[in-house]
Formats: sequence, structure tokens, C-alpha cells
Amino acid sequence: MLIFRICSKEELQQLFIDKNDMGKKIENREYLCFFKNKEAATYLCDAKNCFVCTYDVPNYFLFKQEECKLDVDILKLNYLQKVEKIDEKSNFKMVYFNNALNKYSKQTNNNNIEKIYNILMDNKIVEAINNNFEELLNLIPELKFIVGFEHKHPHHHLDIWNHTLYALSLSELDFDVRLSLLLHDIGKPFVCTEQDGIRHFHNHPKVSADMSYKILNRLGFKEEYVKKIYYLIEKHDTEIIENDIDNDFNLIVTLYLIQKCDALAHNPQKLEKRKAYLLTTKNLILKNKT
Repeated sequence: MLIFRICSKEELQQLFIDKNDMGKKIENREYLCFFKNKEAATYLCDAKNCFVCTYDVPNYFLFKQEECKLDVDILKLNYLQKVEKIDEKSNFKMVYFNNALNKYSKQTNNNNIEKIYNILMDNKIVEAINNNFEELLNLIPELKFIVGFEHKHPHHHLDIWNHTLYALSLSELDFDVRLSLLLHDIGKPFVCTEQDGIRHFHNHPKVSADMSYKILNRLGFKEEYVKKIYYLIEKHDTEIIENDIDNDFNLIVTLYLIQKCDALAHNPQKLEKRKAYLLTTKNLILKNKT
């Protein structure tokens, strides 16, 4: 049982000072506190401005009073996806915060995935990465190899890292898209060859996918999800055909969004063919939508 109470650390510590060993079960994180104790849950959800979340099925928060309000800025957790509705039986307002991490992580409370999710799902994605750059490198040290690594190719006007950031800046608020974009070129330095001053990166999607597979497993992502991201990275430079769309429409839409951000982050003077491909592929997807 996971409980959230909007209050200061001091208030919470005082609240549970006489509750046996409950104080020892409090993990303070700014204004966010965790309780993994059913008795604490029962006690706390009776207080004002409290709500309950269970990490088991179902994952949701329930307001005990209809007029309670939640200050989302205090929580600062991007992975809590808010949905509201009125419970027909009790007439209480129910606020669901689906824990998005559950579908990604092998275990609950995976701090590595939580950190990556909160960075990548920030509305100001580039600023969030720059502000948390050292932490991101601690989680994915392989990223350091693409920082400052020049493409030296007429179709690129940015180094690999800044191309990655530019692609991310063009992305929608979608974790699959953003995680794939973060890692999509991570293998380029390891396949780089140079001829007549121009660099080539043959087979980099496969190498990047292989590296990403190891990285995501190390971080604790579920195997099924790792395989999904592997596919998206491996195919990010592969033309989408109608048969792909028929096999898995939603997956191919995600792949298209990745390809779009990647393509538009190339040299602006070399985008004509890429834009034509994106338009053709978009029309193909729309044609097969039904």
C-alpha cells in the first residue's frame, strides 16, 4: 500500500510520532512521502487532503472527500497519469493516477526507470536533459561516446548528441518515442568509417539496438518492453511498407513518429527526399487506419 499526503516533512513526522514504528516506514522525498503499511493507509486516508494508491491492481488514487484538491506541482512525478471520474456508488470524486512505470519495470519502485521517465517526459525535454545530464550519464554511461562525436557528413549539420537532442525536441510527449530517440544513434561511434573526409555509419541501427537491449535490461525494464524498443531502434532507418502496418498498426505509428523526428533533425538543406518519404508514409498509414 502506497500513501501520499500533501504536507511538509515536519508535519508528517509529527503526525506519526506516536504511531508505533510507522515513523520508521516513512521515506521523505521533498513533499512526497511513502507508506507501505496498511494501518498507516487506513489512518492517513481519513485525514483531509489525503488519497490512497495501491501498487497492486488496480493502480489508482481515491479522494476520500469530494472537495479535496491535489497540487500536482508538489508531486512532480511525470509518470502519474491523471484521470478523473465520479464513483456512482459513493458519489466520491475518484482521481486515478495510473502508474505508467508498472508497464515498463520488472519491479515496483525502480528508481532508475523513474528518473529516466521523469527526464524524458518533461515538457521542456532538452532543458530537462541538460539539467540532469550527469544523472543521465550515470544511468546510461554509453551516451558519453556520442557527445561531441561529429557526423562529418553532408546530410548532418550537428554532432550525434546534438542531433539526438534536436530530434527529441521535435517529439511528442510519448515515452516510447523519446526513449527510442535517445538511444537510436548510440552505436554510431562504434561503426564509424571515414573516406575522403566523409564519415559513414553502416549498420548503426542494428548496433544501436543491440546496445540498447543491454542498457534497458541493466536498468530493469521488462523484457517485452525491451524487445519493443529494440525493434523501434533497429528499424528507425528502414522504410515502412504496407505489410508492416497490417501486422501492427500502433507499433508502426510509433516507428513513424520516431522516423519523422529523426529525419527532420538532419541538415535542413538535405530534407527534400526525407520529407517526401514522410508524406508518402503518412498517407499510407492513414489509408490503412481502418
